[in-house]
Amino acid sequence: MKKYLEAMRCEFKFHLNYRLNLFFGVSYHPIILLVYYFLWTFIYRAGGSIGDYSLGGMLTYYLITGLLGMFVPIFAYYTMTENIKKGDLIFFLTRPLDFLGYYYFAILTGCLIWSMSAIIVSLPFILWWRNILIFPCINGMLKGLIFTIIAFNMALTLGFILNLLTFFIGDPFGISGFYDFLISLLGGWVLPLDVLPGFIQYLPFKYLYYIPARAFMNYPISLTKELLNAMLWLVFFFAVIRFMWIMGIKKYEAFGG
Repeated sequence: MKKYLEAMRCEFKFHLNYRLNLFFGVSYHPIILLVYYFLWTFIYRAGGSIGDYSLGGMLTYYLITGLLGMFVPIFAYYTMTENIKKGDLIFFLTRPLDFLGYYYFAILTGCLIWSMSAIIVSLPFILWWRNILIFPCINGMLKGLIFTIIAFNMALTLGFILNLLTFFIGDPFGISGFYDFLISLLGGWVLPLDVLPGFIQYLPFKYLYYIPARAFMNYPISLTKELLNAMLWLVFFFAVIRFMWIMGIKKYEAFGG
C-alpha cells in the first residue's frame, strides 16, 4: 500500500507545482454556470419547463453535474496510453507495482484536487442562488456520496478500457471527441435524462452524472435497484478490463514490449 500512497503524494505535488494550470482548468466552470443561469431563467420565465425540475432544480442539477464533471475521470490519464505505446509499461511489469492500481490512486488524488478547486470557485454561485437551490438533506447527502463513489469507479473503468485499447488499435484518443460527447449526453451532463428516450435509462452511463445528481437533490430514485444495477455494471467492466489486460500483455510481450 505504501507505493500507492507514494503515487498519491507525487500526484499532489504535481498539481501543487502546476497551480496555474489547475486554476485555468477550473475557471471555465463558473462561466458555464452563468450561461446556464441566463438560459434556464429565460426558458422558465417564458413558460417552459423540463420534467419535474423547477428553475432552482435545474440550476442545482447543473451545479452538481458540473462538479461531478471535475471528479469523474472518464478518460483516466493519457499517460497510460503513452506508457503502453513507448514501452514504459515494462517499468511496472518488472516491479511489484500494479499498473492499474498505481493509476487508480494517482487519478483519485487528481480528481479530489480538481473537484475541491471547482467547489471553491463555485461558492459565489452557491451564495448567489442560495434562495432557489435545492440543498441536500442528510439522507440526500448520504445517497449522493454513495453514488458519487460509484460514479468515480464507473468513469475510471471506462477510462481504463479506453486506454487499454492501445494494446490493440494504437492510440485510441482519435475517438476521444465522440467518446466525450457520448458520455456527456448519455450520462446526463448535457441534459437530464428525463427528456431523452427511455432506453437510455438501461445504459450504465446514467451513474456518472444523472443518478448522483438526483440522489443529492433527494429526487425519487429506486435506491436498491440502482445500487444493484450499478454494482453489476462495475463487475462487468472490471471483467472487461481484466480480459483486455491479459490479452494485451500477451500481445505486448509477443512483440518484445
